[in-house]
Amino acid sequence: MGCGGGLGYLGLQFAVKMGFKVLRMETASPPLELAKSLDTGVRIVDVKTETAANTVKQVRKEDGKAERTEMGLDAMIILPES
Repeated sequence: MGCGGGLGYLGLQFAVKMGFKVLRMETASPPLELAKSLDTGVRIVDVKTETAANTVKQVRKEDGKAERTEMGLDAMIILPES
């Protein structure tokens, strides 16, 4: 969660530069606009307007994964504020 705040936008750029396929989620409008303005080509989900079920459905379709046991994260970047 969070892709346009103080550290979220850095994590977004790190992940793209590392070559990962990135899916980011955001709830607040200003960070959402910041993340979109970076023009990284990343899919950014506005959780206020998109449902989790729809996002999972789209990711499954893109990855060709039908079963939950086939799905998962390849990498995660965590940038805590403290």
